[in-house]
Amino acid sequence: MRFPEQHLSVAVLCNRGDSRPPRLALDVAELYLGDLLKPDASNGGRALGALPNLGEPQAMPLGAYRSPESGEYLWLMRDGDKLKLQSGTDKAELRPPGSDVYVAAGFSPLGAGAGVAFIPAHDGHAPHLVTYAAGYPGTFVLTPDWAPGDLSRFVGTYWSPEARIRYKIVAHDGGLALVDGATMVPLRPAGVGEFEAPGVLATLAPGFTATLRFSTNGAVDGFVYSTPDNRGLKFQRRVVVGS
Repeated sequence: MRFPEQHLSVAVLCNRGDSRPPRLALDVAELYLGDLLKPDASNGGRALGALPNLGEPQAMPLGAYRSPESGEYLWLMRDGDKLKLQSGTDKAELRPPGSDVYVAAGFSPLGAGAGVAFIPAHDGHAPHLVTYAAGYPGTFVLTPDWAPGDLSRFVGTYWSPEARIRYKIVAHDGGLALVDGATMVPLRPAGVGEFEAPGVLATLAPGFTATLRFSTNGAVDGFVYSTPDNRGLKFQRRVVVGS
């Protein structure tokens, strides 16, 4: 976790998937930055400086926004006349609080009282969202549309030598699903070369949404598996021989 303007970086090394390193890193940062990390009620919860070029959410492109830091996705979508934010299986309506920062009420991935600011495309930069969870800003950039093409090429069995875990990707309801033991989680195309597994996986991601990143060079020989607390785990495709 980096705070460039404050010249502070925090690294947390953990060997448990449920230890929540981002939360621990933020706790450490609060010891050094103190009130800088606390929301300011007078400006809708913004902290660590003002935001330029703020836009209205209704003018923002709908779709997937990706965090360059964590690889996580937020989805901006419309449900009737309501604008909503989605992460994994959690959704929340965006409500203007009378300031530049919109409130995602009851949105558990960002925490209570989380805010979202909208930055339209400018100076060659893609549209992006700035989120405020516990006063800490995060950036999510609009990703290009990606059509994975022939889904059958992803179907197969994948093995992680490091974690010693086997997953299967199967065809399901016109799309793909990740099979984790007795659990089947539908896969959703996200950024280029990536699928999101927005559900609960029993082995590696209890309570988290996972991202599967495949090579974009045409070969499907494995993927890199990541969650907020378990990054960069490699799975290799296994060829099943026999009958």
